Amino acid sequence: MISSKNVLEIGSGSTGATNVTRALGLKLGITVFFMDFCKGFIPILIFRQILENDLAIALSASSIVFGHCWTIFLKFKGGKGVAPGVGTFTALAYEIVLLPTIISLILIIKTRTASIGSLVGSIFSFIPFIILIILGIYELEYLLYYFISMLIIIIRHKENIYRLINNNERKF
Repeated sequence: MISSKNVLEIGSGSTGATNVTRALGLKLGITVFFMDFCKGFIPILIFRQILENDLAIALSASSIVFGHCWTIFLKFKGGKGVAPGVGTFTALAYEIVLLPTIISLILIIKTRTASIGSLVGSIFSFIPFIILIILGIYELEYLLYYFISMLIIIIRHKENIYRLINNNERKF
């Protein structure tokens, strides 16, 4: 056992990296982020190699984010979708991930607020992704993945957005 604390009963009640970091420390938070990232990255990387159906790949990627947020194993509780979202997006469009990730990390460090970095980083990747779709580098079906996953991430951050607007969001 790593800890006797139940992250579902601490802080935001989320199983995601931010809540784990707050409740159990940075090392475990980074470990959770890495594992959740891999949960999105590895299956989609494999699917891209074996499947020839871009719609199936896009829906699979969105399903990973959805399943992370509302897992049946925790009575439909889970994280906010950012780490598996970054993982699936990296497997789909690795060229785009670096700059939004750097921007996210800078915002998280500067503001000490994970939700700002998560939301801005997720949204910031949209324009380059659209450009690559227009250029024909990625199929239009991947836009469906992007919109579904972004909607999930925004929905899961609804309370954070309200707290940001009211200037009382939790900090590290």
